[in-house]
Amino acid sequence: MKKLVLILLGILVFSACKKDTNYDVAIRNVTVFDSKHKKILHKKTVLINKDTIAAIINASQKSKATRVIEGNGRLLIPGFIDTHTHLCQLYAIGDDVAPEFIDDSYRKRLSETYLKFGTTTIVSMGDPEPWMDVTLNWQQNPSPDYPNLFISGGALISDEEREPVQHHVEIMSPEDGKKKIREYAELGVKHIKLYSRLREPEMKAILREAKKEHMNVSGHIQYRVSLQDAMDSGLKNFEHFFTLAANVFNYEKHWEPFVKKYKLERTGTLDEFAADMALFFDYIKDTPELNAEIEALLDRMARKGATISTTVNVLASATGDTDFYTSFNSFPLRDTPYIPTNTNRFKKQTSKGFNAMMEVLKTAHDKGVKIRIGTDCKYGGRALLSELLQLSKAGFPMEDILQIATWNGAKAMNITGEYGSIEIGKKADLVLFDKSPFTNHENFLSDKTVIKGGKVYVPEESNIQQMVTNINENGVTSAIQWYNSLEEKPLNGIELNEVGHQLLKSGKIQEAISIFKLNAAFFQNRKIYTTHHMMEESLINEGNYLVYKGMNKEAMEIYKYTVEIFPNSSEAHQSSAEEYLAEGNKELAIQHYKKVIELDPENNSAVYTN
Repeated sequence: MKKLVLILLGILVFSACKKDTNYDVAIRNVTVFDSKHKKILHKKTVLINKDTIAAIINASQKSKATRVIEGNGRLLIPGFIDTHTHLCQLYAIGDDVAPEFIDDSYRKRLSETYLKFGTTTIVSMGDPEPWMDVTLNWQQNPSPDYPNLFISGGALISDEEREPVQHHVEIMSPEDGKKKIREYAELGVKHIKLYSRLREPEMKAILREAKKEHMNVSGHIQYRVSLQDAMDSGLKNFEHFFTLAANVFNYEKHWEPFVKKYKLERTGTLDEFAADMALFFDYIKDTPELNAEIEALLDRMARKGATISTTVNVLASATGDTDFYTSFNSFPLRDTPYIPTNTNRFKKQTSKGFNAMMEVLKTAHDKGVKIRIGTDCKYGGRALLSELLQLSKAGFPMEDILQIATWNGAKAMNITGEYGSIEIGKKADLVLFDKSPFTNHENFLSDKTVIKGGKVYVPEESNIQQMVTNINENGVTSAIQWYNSLEEKPLNGIELNEVGHQLLKSGKIQEAISIFKLNAAFFQNRKIYTTHHMMEESLINEGNYLVYKGMNKEAMEIYKYTVEIFPNSSEAHQSSAEEYLAEGNKELAIQHYKKVIELDPENNSAVYTN
């Protein structure tokens, strides 16, 4: 009896202490989504201390907190997780060209791009190795002001003749691959990215070494190794759902009938590539043996416990099936796909292909393949919301969509100890919706309160947008005077470069050129901006895109400026010559063609006949 009294007394004392606990934050009376079990928990209060969920109680229970957020029954979910991003897309200064170095001033851009939209954790799947000191510091020092970042170093490829892009790292042999893994592990890298140009011997050696180091490996498997062989070698996490088509579509056998069936003309833009990836699924659907192969592949992936990222909004952008445009490449900045041969017939064909792909994605999910979000584009936060809308349109239940966007990503990346679900002891990375997507999937785009590390994130207008607004409202001369008057510059060189490209996007050509000149004058001597203030190829592409849009006069202004700052660019002179010829100015066209031949004597396309 005495023992029972003591137990009851202990319970009362514990309850009193618990009741009197003062928490940092209380999110009262919310509908909690249990992402692990896909359950809805009504009338709950989530209590937070510092950056961690300390308790989850019934809303009827009393609690004390320094800050109270009234949920009023609204939906509370874990923060979204994007398992495939690239910082080099975010900080690009040209296609496949990023700055040689970055510093902590770049970190704010992550919040503007991701936290604003509810993405609280990202995994960067391949960035320039010289950035690793900075980005590893970001990974190792999470903050409520920025999304959690996990890096993978460079994307690993086997040696090849062409010059690798900045975010690729060549692996010369299996032994070299093992050495690279040990080097990354010692630095604190937890995730490894295998790219499609990696050969099987190097891949197997890397997988074995990464397993020893307890590292998480993901792979874009499309060309040199089959997805089946990669699974047999132990790889489980795959990138880009569209790569499944390439694992059953034999280019030598099927490419010619594919092109003939859809009457295709090829121009080689990345948006065209994305549209083709969608169209493959229509071809597969209409080819019984290929359709059977992809079904068998999905069954095998499910048995092996494979996961695969989405990257569907990039394809939807190329096929016209989304209201938010994104692309694999950033330049030229644009709101519509850059496909010179994009006829109405092609649009209808590729849209049909995209719908066929989404049907296969739903089939994969139904079979048990674990789907996770991976946006792989410059504007990943907003693109993630569009991907969730695409899943809903394809028939995914809302509970499954929310699990895909949270728990599935955390589990695939082995970070469920801290992220991916609302549980005691997990990080307080949360999204509180004003309107529930369970009511209408369009509510993914509704206002939301983002809580990162126990702190409410308050979005700010980006420095880039502030500068663009200043130019639009006050003129470029006034904006430049204001900028020059500031001792501490509000934009770094890469951001100022993007201001110029944003102006090009809206047709303000002379204003853009003024900003490019400002950028060159101010930042050219600073070590961290040693890369050209803008890239020759990107400017030429901007001009070509303006021609594609029928803005020939504006395109000529860009070509002239490109020739001015890159006088030894044969491509810039050739673009100028072609445009002068198109407008009937043969004299200037011949001058530029002669310059092309002088700079590039083997360029037969520069031979001009009167």
